[in-house]
Amino acid sequence: MKIENMILRKITRIQKTNVVFYSTKPAQQGKLYSNTVFLPKTRFPLRLENNKLLERDEAIHNTADFENLYTWQRSHLSEPEFVLHDGPPYANGQAHMGHAINKILKDTILRCHIISGNKVHYIPGWDCHGLPIELKAISDNKDLDPIQIRKKARHFAEKTIKEQMKAFKSWGVIGDWKNTYQTFNQDYVKTQFRIFHKLYQKNLVYRDIKPIHWSPSSRTALAEAELEYNENHKSPSTYVRFEIKHFPNFDHKDGNRLYAIIWTTTPWTLPANNAVCYNEKLSYVIVKKANSSDSSLYVIAADLLKTVSSVLNCDFEVVKEFKGIIK
Repeated sequence: MKIENMILRKITRIQKTNVVFYSTKPAQQGKLYSNTVFLPKTRFPLRLENNKLLERDEAIHNTADFENLYTWQRSHLSEPEFVLHDGPPYANGQAHMGHAINKILKDTILRCHIISGNKVHYIPGWDCHGLPIELKAISDNKDLDPIQIRKKARHFAEKTIKEQMKAFKSWGVIGDWKNTYQTFNQDYVKTQFRIFHKLYQKNLVYRDIKPIHWSPSSRTALAEAELEYNENHKSPSTYVRFEIKHFPNFDHKDGNRLYAIIWTTTPWTLPANNAVCYNEKLSYVIVKKANSSDSSLYVIAADLLKTVSSVLNCDFEVVKEFKGIIK
């Protein structure tokens, strides 16, 4: 007898979590290790395709009665109540793997609380506003006025909500599916305005200057997640001088104008510029052009003097050196 067959005929012992399995079956031809794998036994078929797969899923859904589980636990379980305020998905397309991961993980949390004897509160909803929905809605016709875009976007969102809700239910996700919310509902919009007004009354809402990301092609503001960057792009940069009207311990008797030199890669923000920042711990120098009739003076960070001189192709003569704060 070959040594390989002698080894394979020996008893295979597998021990895991205090459960010991033994196999004395001889190995089949071409399947040397099939007897060493122990899988749980189940009545579920390993593979199903097409209609049989749909029938199996429907049978599980009907037998488990997932939809009535939410109503049952609301009337039979006690406090404390667990509230899940779920960030609503966009109503801009069919359900995909991202939706599945999101919904099923959160559903697992809800079921853990139910098993623990606590009733849960979860009302599903959909975000029905925004650029992603508008772009999907007008993908076949972009020559529309704003009113037409809104109507078409609403119709697209309503259709998408029905499709996504059907998918979420088929996954067995529990929730108050009879009382879902959509952000385009009038009651939802009214509530938003009421809360906004309360925030305004408490001085939590104010107007200020803040740069935003703008899409010229879509004519709308963009969120951070909607930005796409070209890694090979090089931002334009420029050096700009700002005249300083008053500077501590500086004598303007000779009529010399004093400027602060700044460098920026966002020149389009200069019209809204309100100040030039400095660091009180750094050293600065006041310089003038060497061998030049120009009497203008410039404030530059001491460590950047050589860099600025090289970039501007100009030699400077130091007039004064000081720390960030002059008393």
